[in-house]
Amino acid sequence: MTISPENRIVEFLPSQIWATFALGCAALLVTGVQPVTLGSLIEAGVVDLQGAGWLVTIEAFALAAGIIAATAILPSTAFRKIGLFCSIGLCGANLASAATDSFVALAGFRALAGLMGGALLWVVTSIIVRTKRPERLAGYFMAGYTICQALVVLLIALYFIPWLGWKGCYLAIALVISFSILLSLLLPAKLQPLPRASSTLAIRLSPSVFFAGCVIFLQMVMAVAIWAFIEPIGRETGLEPQDVQLIVSASLVVQVIGAATAGFLAPRLSAATTLFALSMVVIGIAFYLLRIVQFPSGFFMPAAFIFSFAWMFILPFQTKLSLDVDPTGRFALTVPFLQLIAGAVAPITAGEVAAEGVASEVAWLSVVCGAIVAVMLVGMIVKGMRRRE
Repeated sequence: MTISPENRIVEFLPSQIWATFALGCAALLVTGVQPVTLGSLIEAGVVDLQGAGWLVTIEAFALAAGIIAATAILPSTAFRKIGLFCSIGLCGANLASAATDSFVALAGFRALAGLMGGALLWVVTSIIVRTKRPERLAGYFMAGYTICQALVVLLIALYFIPWLGWKGCYLAIALVISFSILLSLLLPAKLQPLPRASSTLAIRLSPSVFFAGCVIFLQMVMAVAIWAFIEPIGRETGLEPQDVQLIVSASLVVQVIGAATAGFLAPRLSAATTLFALSMVVIGIAFYLLRIVQFPSGFFMPAAFIFSFAWMFILPFQTKLSLDVDPTGRFALTVPFLQLIAGAVAPITAGEVAAEGVASEVAWLSVVCGAIVAVMLVGMIVKGMRRRE
């Protein structure tokens, strides 16, 4: 590892980059496995729809809190030790989750997993922002962890759930994370602190920035409300549980394709117009889900694939929208936080919407959020057209 004194860019060894990716995959693994895990918990009677929403929300809020706390208090001078400790803590939290049948204890262990995962994301970000091309490395990381999620969901559906039931989900996650414990030893022992931001870097909260923030937040709520419950929704079609789980695994691969396609097209398409079109696609899928029992079960797989593609296609354009309204890039730094908070709010809100026990009713939340987003985006598009006249 060498450091450029001119701009503080760090030249990392390939092994250090791979170790970083492993820790990032461990931190975000649960986000891809959640639909299958929640479906198994609901089927086993451990939680109902509301309880499932609470579990996802608790872990997502803890994940966001872990990132904030790590950024504020963890020293980059003890980098390797932090990566090792948090990997062990995350593995232990998942093993403990598999060892309890108590909802309260399970919620506590998921909160611990979220905190440890958030700290690991800080580790990943600390490496990425010190590389020469952080945007490229971030893109590789997104594709890599989504592929990892797809493979783990496939293993869970084919082997762990048939063998161990819902507990197999958390045991599989712990098994994968155990590899990150070993690879964390390859991390740099310490990193030089980044320069402190000056007071001039505050975000100017203009109306455009405010509306863009609302669009990003509500779009994520719109998408996560469906994704978190996609597995129990699929079961309402009459498909076998394992078939639904395999569709979820394949949907993660489609997400990789969506993210890669969006990364290629983002410089060529308008952010506001594209996000409007994608919101309309998700609203259409949501209306299908609300009437899912009236359609043949064969409709579910293409709907899940279209939704997964659209969801991942949205993310790069949200970053582009933030740069359109604030070219300085200061607002863009808040986009991951808005997305995480939306991911925390969506499941519990959707669980309350579907309190009667019909999982597909969560799609009402997507419809409402999508409609609000569409109106906001139309306003931004019209304003942009007037500015160009």
